[in-house]
Parts: sequence; structure tokens; C-alpha cells
Amino acid sequence: MLQITKPIVYLGMDIGKVSHSWTLLNSDGDVLEEGTVQNVDGALSKFASRLAKGGVHLVVGCEATGTYYENAAIAFLQTGASVRVINPALTSTKALRSSMRSTKTDKQDARGIAHKLFEKRGEIGTVFQWNPEERRLQAMARHLQFLKKQRVALRVRMEGMAARPFDPIQADVGLFDHEIERMEKTLAQETRRLWPEAVAILVAIRGVGEASACLLLAETGCMKRFPTSKAFAAFAGLDPTLKQSGTSVHGKSRMSKAGSPYLRARLTWSAKLLVRWNDTFKACFENAILRGKAPGVAYGIVARKFATVVHQCVTNLQPFDPLRVGPGMANPT
Repeated sequence: MLQITKPIVYLGMDIGKVSHSWTLLNSDGDVLEEGTVQNVDGALSKFASRLAKGGVHLVVGCEATGTYYENAAIAFLQTGASVRVINPALTSTKALRSSMRSTKTDKQDARGIAHKLFEKRGEIGTVFQWNPEERRLQAMARHLQFLKKQRVALRVRMEGMAARPFDPIQADVGLFDHEIERMEKTLAQETRRLWPEAVAILVAIRGVGEASACLLLAETGCMKRFPTSKAFAAFAGLDPTLKQSGTSVHGKSRMSKAGSPYLRARLTWSAKLLVRWNDTFKACFENAILRGKAPGVAYGIVARKFATVVHQCVTNLQPFDPLRVGPGMANPT
């Protein structure tokens, strides 16, 4: 429980790309204010400063929607507020509505988050912590992946233009190569400086290169946010989902893809390399194929297993032990 002497007010925020809807509750759970705020630094700072005044302690619950919540979370953290990042599944309007016929609105979602925050007295979700150096590394890792995607897209467009019966437009892909090489070198240096043991442990796994290890650590802050490997896999969107209803609807289990697309892309790409170079993960892949899984699904299983291995090795600072990972372990925990 939060040990606070000041009166506590609860702010629930439904996060959007352009703006956030919010609801403010007093210590009795009554609505004080509601509204929207633009997702820009200046507006968020003014909004956070206004709510933090008045001799109260502010407990903020931000819906974990992509990375759009981060500016708001940082703004409130700088005012001394307690900030929680909440999985949308914990505050879904479907779970909070008294009637399935109710309509879904951002205002309703914000109110639901605020009431859930009040109900749990702020003990819900994960505590948001801000480390400028780690966030800078995360931003660098994401920009690096963005540059790589743009380089591939440019090459594809150039090939398409070359096939047309007109003079092609020349573009220098080498500019991307130079910038990507520079950023990979900088990211590797900074990551090794912050987490030298973790980098060494991951690179020691056959099939994991320095670039992949640094991207994984930079994206996750060296696993500090994830108490379990299941939480880490869920953040990457590698956790399974299943649709069932009565006796007639039995949907196939699918990857949720609800988490970080950057992390999921890196883990999935690493899975393909691991299947090629690492006997342990190759056996996992082949076992999935023998059980009738499609190749794409089998790679997803390997990615899920690799996520577990990464979490356990990094959090415990222990080298990878192939004997502890069985080939039939399709859903590691």
C-alpha cells in the first residue's frame, strides 16, 4: 500500500496518439474533473503541474498503449506524483461495464482506469521509473531499427523503378549504411558500459550477435521492469491468446502481438538465426514442425523460448545452459 500522509487523488488516463482523455477522482472515489489533454510536452507539463498543486498526492494510472504514454508519465513523475503503467487488459471497459450494450468511448475508458486505480489504492500495474540514460538508449535502438526498415524500403523502391521503361531516379543507399554503422557502434559502446555482464552473457549464446544483444537490452532496460519471463513475453506480444465460446467455437491459439513491436521484431529475427546456428533452438523448431506446426508458428515458439532464456540469463546474470532447455518446451515459463 502507498504510505502517503497527504490526501490522495487518483488520475486515470486513456492514452491516445494525439491526445489523452482523463478522469480525476478524490479519495472517496468521486469524480472531480474530466477532460482531454494534448500529447505534447508543453501541454502535459502544464497539466501535470496544475493537478499536483493543492496539498494532495497524485496517483496516476496510464494505459500502456505503445509508447504514447511516456511523455505523460514523465511529466507527472517530475512533479512528484506516483505513476503506474497499467495493462489495458486489467482495465478493459468490457470488464468494467455493467451492461454489454454500453458504448465504448475514451472518456469511459479513462473513468474506468481511474476507478480501477481507486479500487486498488494505486497498487495496480507497474511502477513507472525514468532513467534518462536508459531511455536515450531505447530511443537509439528504436531509431536504428527504423533506419534499417527505411533502407530496405528504399532498395525495394529502387528495384521497382529500375524495371520501369524510364530513366530511374538515383538514390544513395550508402547514406543509410553509414548512419546505421555509426549508430550500431555507439549503441554497442553505451550498452556495454551500462550492462557489461548482461551483454557478455547474451553474446555467449551461439547465434546471438552483439547487435541483437544490445538492441534487446536497450529496448528493455536490462529487464528491470519485468519480474517474470511471462511478463517479459507479454510485453513483447509473444504470449498466446485463445478464443473459446461454449462448445461450438474453439479458435486456434495465436500470438497476441499486443506488446512492443520493436522487441517482438528483434526476438523473431533472432529466432531465425538461432534455428540456423544453435542446436538447442533448432531442436525446438524441429519438434514444433513434427507436431504439425507451420514454420511461422514454429519460429514464434522459438522466439517465445528465447525470450524466456534472455530474461532468466539477464536477471540472474547466469550463462545460458542448454541442458535446462528441452526441445519439447513449446510454452516456457
